[in-house]
Amino acid sequence: MQGLSVEDKNNGNTTIGWSEKLGYGFGGITMALTISLGNYLTVYMTNVAFLDIAVISTILAVSRIFDGISDILVGNLIDKTNTVHGKARVWIRRMSVPLAVSAFLLYFVPKVWPDGVRYVYVFLIYNLFTSVFATFFIISHNSLLTLITSDGKTLRQLSGMAAFFQRIAFVVVSAVFVKLLMVFTDEPGNPMTQQGFSWVIVIIGGLMVVLCLAEFYLTKEHEDVVTGRTEADHKVGFGVHLKQLFANKYWVLMLVASLLVYSGTSCFDGTMSYYTLYVLEDFEAMSFFHLVIGISAIATAA
Repeated sequence: MQGLSVEDKNNGNTTIGWSEKLGYGFGGITMALTISLGNYLTVYMTNVAFLDIAVISTILAVSRIFDGISDILVGNLIDKTNTVHGKARVWIRRMSVPLAVSAFLLYFVPKVWPDGVRYVYVFLIYNLFTSVFATFFIISHNSLLTLITSDGKTLRQLSGMAAFFQRIAFVVVSAVFVKLLMVFTDEPGNPMTQQGFSWVIVIIGGLMVVLCLAEFYLTKEHEDVVTGRTEADHKVGFGVHLKQLFANKYWVLMLVASLLVYSGTSCFDGTMSYYTLYVLEDFEAMSFFHLVIGISAIATAA
């Protein structure tokens, strides 16, 4: 497979350099940036775009169905991808700009449009961001791990570095997001402005593009790993894989647990936004709460 390299072997496993580990770690930062955008979405929709919270909540809830379906479809598409750059890496590069652009559009709801049109706009852009571009990136990033190496020790190093970078990025974003809103606002003292959110998302989107490209260029899908894992799998149809998934009770349990964790996290983040904004009347306090939670998570993991 052209474009895939075979490095020196150690006990039959591909040797991975620190630049490649660093590149995969950058993917963890992109994950954090992508997920962090959800912390401020509902408060933006209700306090900047001035949309109804009940309708927005319904849109977000219904969209989770499409997100779940797209996970399966995207995973199957990546599995069938064969390019000179491999299977997963190429999608990380392809999604870099669309992911950033869709994030900006999600936080740029035109105020001059009728409300009905704006709700349709939010539904379409939100699903493009989450169900398409973010799903492509996240599944490609996770798939890349086992296409880099099959060595257990190296797998743990790569996943550990990505997880550590992701936690650090969460803390940094939490600490600076609201402060940046205050810097770029066109209404002194008011962080809830379109100009403030637009500039902050431009910065985050730019970082996403740079980090995605860094992960693409610094990592490799090693031929010995790819060939050994996928040649037999391609003979099995998508329907068979799907049945195998739902027949695996551990996968089903993990799916249910993930949905519960995601739902709980989303409720917590949304509640924190409105609590700091309306009860404490200090939206900057949200940065402090996220900072404490992030540092606690890092300390616990360590």
